[in-house]
Amino acid sequence: MKFKAWKIIILTFIVLIVAVLAFGPMVAVNQLEKNSKEWVGRKLDIGDLSLNYFTGTLTITQFTMYEADDKTTFIAFDTLLINTEPYHLFSNELVVEEVGISGLRTYITRRDPVFNFDDLIAFYSQTDSLNVEEEPVDTTLQKDPMVIKISNIHLNAKELSYTALILEHETRLVNLNLIVPYISLNAEGGSHAGVQFDLADNGHFGIKLDFNPDSSDFHADIKIDELNLANYYVYAEYELNISALKGMFATHLIFDGNLNEIEKTLVKGNINLKDFALHDTKEQKLVGLENLIIGIAKIDNYNQRYIIDSVRLSRPFVNLELLDEGTNFDNLLKVREDTTIKVVVKKEVADTIPPRAKDLYYSVRSFIIDDAVIEFKDHTTPKLFTYHLSAINMLAKDITSDAEWVKTHLDMLLNNRGKMKVEFGFNPMKPMDMDVDYVLTNFQLSDINIYSEMNTGYPFVYGEMFYYSDTKIRDGKIVSENKLRINDVELGEKVKGWKSIPIKFALFLLKDKNGDVVMDVPVRGDLNDPEINIKKLAWTTFKKAIFKVASSPVDFLAGFAKIDPNDIKTVEFAYLDTTLSNHVQHQLDMLIKLEEAKPGLKIKMAYVNDVKKEKALISVNEVGKEFNVVNKSDFTKKDEEFVAYIKAQTLKDSIDIETDCMLLVGQYKVDSLYQNYSTKRIEKINNYLHSKNDSTQIRIEPLHRSLPKNIGSIPMFEMKYSVEDE
Repeated sequence: MKFKAWKIIILTFIVLIVAVLAFGPMVAVNQLEKNSKEWVGRKLDIGDLSLNYFTGTLTITQFTMYEADDKTTFIAFDTLLINTEPYHLFSNELVVEEVGISGLRTYITRRDPVFNFDDLIAFYSQTDSLNVEEEPVDTTLQKDPMVIKISNIHLNAKELSYTALILEHETRLVNLNLIVPYISLNAEGGSHAGVQFDLADNGHFGIKLDFNPDSSDFHADIKIDELNLANYYVYAEYELNISALKGMFATHLIFDGNLNEIEKTLVKGNINLKDFALHDTKEQKLVGLENLIIGIAKIDNYNQRYIIDSVRLSRPFVNLELLDEGTNFDNLLKVREDTTIKVVVKKEVADTIPPRAKDLYYSVRSFIIDDAVIEFKDHTTPKLFTYHLSAINMLAKDITSDAEWVKTHLDMLLNNRGKMKVEFGFNPMKPMDMDVDYVLTNFQLSDINIYSEMNTGYPFVYGEMFYYSDTKIRDGKIVSENKLRINDVELGEKVKGWKSIPIKFALFLLKDKNGDVVMDVPVRGDLNDPEINIKKLAWTTFKKAIFKVASSPVDFLAGFAKIDPNDIKTVEFAYLDTTLSNHVQHQLDMLIKLEEAKPGLKIKMAYVNDVKKEKALISVNEVGKEFNVVNKSDFTKKDEEFVAYIKAQTLKDSIDIETDCMLLVGQYKVDSLYQNYSTKRIEKINNYLHSKNDSTQIRIEPLHRSLPKNIGSIPMFEMKYSVEDE
């Protein structure tokens, strides 16, 4: 009977063990679902859980974790498989032959600034913060660390979704496959991993990772292909004032480093951007490019060494608009009223990162721009000004931070006609210290008529400009030597509403015998001065040069005709003289020569004379002639006798020679004689000029007695030069 009882007990025990083993997973599932919110922080649904006690294989199917509302799926998967080899535990090894998840689905949402997993973070943070008293460890009893070996890790995700509710936009990753062939801890050999997935619309991601647990060295190879930036427009539009974002992004980056010194990680690879475009709120393209390729030779952020192998931009485009309040780029970033800045004051802690070994070093071995286009619009002018810069090509080599000087070359087309070539050099450590030498050829002046009208009062009808500039900037001080050459220049009619400068006359004076204008335009300024406007500085300097030319025409005309400047300034006579001396005739000959050499030049001979002074001398001369007849002598040589003669005639003891002679001769006669002198001078000059050129247009301007310049002046004709309309 005792034997039979033991058999029953043993059989019952076995049945209990089998029942526990058989129904244990079912009970575990039931308890886990029932207490899931208390244990894991969220409601769970588990379709089935099975455990093969002989092979150590755990399988979970149809798993779902819900969001805080207990209704919406947060994470779900079809199958979780963990295949272990339990017998290795006896040799202090945890060996997992396979870990796999299939049909993974994850849904992350964000309603600024809250994510749908923030409650889980709070739940586990609270759990981790519980005060648990750790038992002291007896180090003498410690064994060798357990060896962990995990093979064939694979994950297949049907869908990973991220939704920004404030933007009403969802980003979906599909067909994500993670493969880790082998990973180990406290064992020989390294670890390898690979991840690949696609975006729902397009874009392929690939990651390969090698890790050595003994040294903590890692090597990561990351590839992104065909990533459509249009899918991220809503994120960009949330921060930028734009209406469209386009482009295809790709990159291949390689990271080499050590987990113990992650800050010393080295990066190399390349970045590629194709068919990029950013449109402003008016649906106009703001910037764009056909292709951008950046080759990264080495980025060593720890040692501040950045070596770029090449940067190449193909057909970049910029739409630059000048507005009253700045440019169209100034308001690109959105400014939100609810934006707050939190300042966190941290206590000083010991610096655990060793100081960097070197100063900043950067290098760009080649920088190339191919066929760029810039569309420029100026809305600050009365009429919209537009200008098209195209075929912009640039080449720069060996740009390094330790170079004393870096040179680049640039060329472009100006409004599809003119050409510009630039040699540009700068100091890498002081980029604003630069030399700019450039040449403009076939530049059409009519293209900038709006600026010409605003600054000179005249538009250009014709004119091709050739401009040579040698500009140096040091510490913000600009010294620019410029030579301007304009071929076949012709100005239009004066524009009403703008203050004009004598540009028409100045250009006329500057024209050489071929009709070309050549002038030097030196520019000086301090770019550190906030009042300095570089655009206005150039026009101000140009206007000063024009005024200088127009205010001293004699020198330019004399140089043009190769004659003495003094011969074409004034034609002078002595008081009471109307004779055309040889010198006067020579001067008049030079005026005829100048008129013939410079067609279109208007010459006026403005009569200037101190009338009062000459009339006084006329009256003295008339009384003197009477004295000469009576006394048979020259009054100019008999001063005392002449004075006595005037006293006798006026019956005065004291006299003023000029005043009393005027009384003796009479005002009417003096005026008549003065008019005779003036008329003879004008007639003789006119007759002489017409005798030399009967079609001469040289005109004599009559005396304007009210002009201050008449006071103290001898009789003379002052030259005035001009052209039509000025």
